[in-house]
Amino acid sequence: MSKHPLLRLGLFTLSLMLGACAGHSNVAPFAQTAQSLDTISSTTPVVYVAGLSNAVVFYPASLLVHNPQPLGSITQGITRASGLWVDGSGTLYVIDSGYPAKILEYKRGASAPFKTITKGFYAPLEPAVDSAGTLYVDDTQNGGVVLVYPPGASSPVRSIPIPPHGRGGPGKMTFDNRGGLLVATFDIEHNTGNVYRIAPGSSTAVKLNLVNLPGAALGTDAAGNIYVGSVEGTIFVYAPGSKTVTRRINAGQIGFYSSFAVTANGTIYWPNYDDDEMFEFAPGASRPTNVFQRGGGIDAAVGAR
Repeated sequence: MSKHPLLRLGLFTLSLMLGACAGHSNVAPFAQTAQSLDTISSTTPVVYVAGLSNAVVFYPASLLVHNPQPLGSITQGITRASGLWVDGSGTLYVIDSGYPAKILEYKRGASAPFKTITKGFYAPLEPAVDSAGTLYVDDTQNGGVVLVYPPGASSPVRSIPIPPHGRGGPGKMTFDNRGGLLVATFDIEHNTGNVYRIAPGSSTAVKLNLVNLPGAALGTDAAGNIYVGSVEGTIFVYAPGSKTVTRRINAGQIGFYSSFAVTANGTIYWPNYDDDEMFEFAPGASRPTNVFQRGGGIDAAVGAR
């Protein structure tokens, strides 16, 4: 059965369907040595990868390392990792779409969660955390909402509706360089996407009216560029203030049933689920800079370890 249309049904549908497929189900923990952890903490961040398995695996986030081996993995508390975020303090947030679904939080360098959230959501998709420590979680309930958890809270204080989007659902979230929360959606029936902005403190999602959106994978860089990707391996880049595409990136490969991570300088880490590979793009590149094996999954996040 072809899986190509599934991403456009939203990450929840994606995780349900891919979870029934062979592979990516269980990952043995990778050993972490004191030497390897000292090295990555002092020289480079890591890229975390979730692949609907019982582990979040991490690799060096460096374009200079062309075929990296896994530096380690996090397994405690995880049954089915699907969505990731790393906040400014290095805390890792993991959406676990197993049953029952939960959100796990790991302090920088920890292998066990210090907090587990189980309240407020029906089918959580993606986490995002702002500079103040507020956690946002998009969810499929009521056609698509963003749940807001203040710092330290275990239950949401409000729910922000996402405008109707046809046959589809909310996808990746990120923040723009003014602190606004961006949420991508995609309608499979009409092959159209939208990106909405929620201003800090607001409960209203405002459409940005970006044209020709290819999918629901989403990221931003410090310059304010917006990156939107599709299952076909294309990424459209929208410059600050532009409604039309200003740059195109092509992985040269399909099978990206996944979200990507974009760093502040515009480096992109995009796991390919089908081929179990990680595609890395240097800032400004239109083609992959590196591709390495065993880095595939459905979401990635970059941060200190």
